[in-house]
Amino acid sequence: MVVSHAYEPAALFESEKFTQRDSVLVVNAQGEEVYAWLPEEQRTPASVVKLVTAWAALDKWGAEHRFETEFFVDNNVLWVRGSGDPMLIAEEMDIVVEELNKRLPNELTGLSLDASLFGELRVPGRGSSNDPYNAPLSALSINFNTISLKLEGGKLQSGEAQTPLTSVARELAKTTKLGTKPSRVNLGTAERAQRQFAEVLLAKLSRKLEVRVDQTLPNTAELIYRHKNTRLLAEILRGTLEFSNNFIANQLFLLLGQSDETSSLNFDLARDAVNQRVNKVFAWSGENLQDGAGLSRDNRLSARQVMQVLDEFETHRLLMREYPVSVPKVKSHVRAKSGTLSDVHALAGYIQLDESEYQFVFLFDRQMPYRYREKLLETLVEDLAKNLPVRVDAHAVGVNQ
Repeated sequence: MVVSHAYEPAALFESEKFTQRDSVLVVNAQGEEVYAWLPEEQRTPASVVKLVTAWAALDKWGAEHRFETEFFVDNNVLWVRGSGDPMLIAEEMDIVVEELNKRLPNELTGLSLDASLFGELRVPGRGSSNDPYNAPLSALSINFNTISLKLEGGKLQSGEAQTPLTSVARELAKTTKLGTKPSRVNLGTAERAQRQFAEVLLAKLSRKLEVRVDQTLPNTAELIYRHKNTRLLAEILRGTLEFSNNFIANQLFLLLGQSDETSSLNFDLARDAVNQRVNKVFAWSGENLQDGAGLSRDNRLSARQVMQVLDEFETHRLLMREYPVSVPKVKSHVRAKSGTLSDVHALAGYIQLDESEYQFVFLFDRQMPYRYREKLLETLVEDLAKNLPVRVDAHAVGVNQ
């Protein structure tokens, strides 16, 4: 099979009327612009900024990195020191409990938590609702600092079998409208997140101990177990790219600010670290990165800058959501990350049509019709497919391969 490249580029978006609040950029596999509309203008990227966070995390730690949580004993007190692992979920705690049961003394009097790695945090753009997208950040967390609850026969139940019902859950249920289907709500505060972590851990250990949060690990404590999360960083990133988990993204963003000189992390340190990292590789100017999830409206990126991140992230594009598009007689695959705030609609990713590949960025800082960006993506795919390189059967035309 040979491929003829004697064709004119597709005429793209002929029926679209883009405005001064829009940016669109499409490039081919050679990095050549196929279409550009105000690609240098700074826009609010919303959750598309998660691509920057994911790239920076891979650049710092590598795809096979595993986050850790440490467990100590001191004077018959079990201590837990949090390191910001964003993927400590109930199933992971089962592994922790299995290992702790091999090491813990029979006589324990208390459980103390050291979550001091994260200081007092005001998450840029975080809302006040109790939905899971607004979960608080904390150096010790469980289930993305959310709880799933439901009513069964009029009685409060955990919405997931692997997570026991806690007093924190009962506390939240008093202010949450519940039904027979599980409802997931966030824990509200870092202090409540620590208490939920402690209660889940103790329930799985089948122990009743006095709990103290916001403590500082004593120098005399003996390390008995260092838990390495069973999930690699690449798998964790799927949670924030395919499923757009804000908690994971901002936990990672904070951890990107960690160095040998830092004992307590905050968003100022994270911003400085991420800006240094991206500017070393991309030599950006004019960008503004306030958080790693895209919650803040003060985040600013241009379509050109997002395209640069796509260039670097290409080998990991399968971590992104697949968008179903179909073109007759053409094998089509699209992976992309969306971003949405009120009056902000973004989409960026990769298009493969047979053997031809493209990258695209849509950034719209205005109200859009329902599913406009998805329909625009479908239009783009159809237009590109009209002018794919001609595939010629070498045997049919007598060409020697």
